[in-house]
Amino acid sequence: MNRADHTCEITTPAAFTRRRVLNASADRAFAAIATSEGLRGWWTPLVGGTTAAGGDLRFEFEGLDQHIVMHVEASQRPSDVLWTCVRHTALPEWAGTQVSWSFQDQHDGTCELRLAHIGLTASLECFEHCEIGWDRFLASIAAYVERGQGNPYRDDGSGTCSTAKHDA
Repeated sequence: MNRADHTCEITTPAAFTRRRVLNASADRAFAAIATSEGLRGWWTPLVGGTTAAGGDLRFEFEGLDQHIVMHVEASQRPSDVLWTCVRHTALPEWAGTQVSWSFQDQHDGTCELRLAHIGLTASLECFEHCEIGWDRFLASIAAYVERGQGNPYRDDGSGTCSTAKHDA
């Protein structure tokens, strides 16, 4: 565990995984993943569709000609969310992968967030890029649920991911 950011890396051959302790309740963390407002607060302001189980979410990124469509397989407050990637126009290898989010309250008032991107493996060409992206956005989730201000994607004109920096 990295004590500075409370993140633990778990390596499995079939999934990219991370655990992170958040200074917030599981219900608050769940809302960051399972509501459009929450997703806009840490990932991208351009979120469309529905967060309800059975629906599709569409994520767009300002200044980039790409989008991601996630089918919401499950959304069970306050513990679990499961998405299946229907399409990622920039990373077609994401199609069919699943993103699993789970949240568990801890006895000290924190919660543990677990992310598993099932099918995102080290053998994929995009793995290193995606690892950097997920780590960046996990920090954004933490900022959003702990301080009310995440670091969602913003176009800085470079064509690469840009997030505002906030003090810890």
